[in-house]
Amino acid sequence: MACMTENSETTPWSMQTEVVSTNLCHFLDNHKMEVITLQQITGKGSVQAVYKWIWGNGFPSIDAFYLICDKFSNEGIHIEDFLRKDGIPLQVEEAAAKWTKAKAERKEEEEKKKRRKKANVQTKESGHKGSKYKEGKCKTGKSEEDKLKNTR
Repeated sequence: MACMTENSETTPWSMQTEVVSTNLCHFLDNHKMEVITLQQITGKGSVQAVYKWIWGNGFPSIDAFYLICDKFSNEGIHIEDFLRKDGIPLQVEEAAAKWTKAKAERKEEEEKKKRRKKANVQTKESGHKGSKYKEGKCKTGKSEEDKLKNTR
C-alpha cells in the first residue's frame, strides 16, 4: 500500500510513518514539549497513542493533526509539515533534542536486535550454534537416551 506525497511520488507506508515520527520528534524538541502535553492537546485517553506515533508504529488521526496545528497556528504549523520529509527541521542543538535522540537510540537498539536475530537464524541454518548444545544432545554431549540409561 502506498501514500501520495505532495510531489506525487509513491512512498511506502513504513517510510511515511518514519517521516511523521521524525517530524513529531522535532516538533516536541523544538517546543520542549512532553508527551503528556501532546496527549492532552490531541485529547487521547493515554500517552501510549502518542508514543506509537513517536516510535513510528502509527499515525495521528486527521483530527489529532488538526488539533495540534490549530493550537500552534500562530507559528504556522500545518498538517503538511508533519508529512513532508523536510517538514519540521530540528531547531535546537542535537544534545538538547530529547525525543529525536531517544528515537535514534531506540532505532539503533532495534537494528542491533535485527542483526542478532539474523545472525542466530544463519547459524541455525548452517547447523552450528556456537555452543555445546547440539540437536538432541545436552551440554555434556549426551543424548536424552544416554541420560535415561545413566539414571536407571
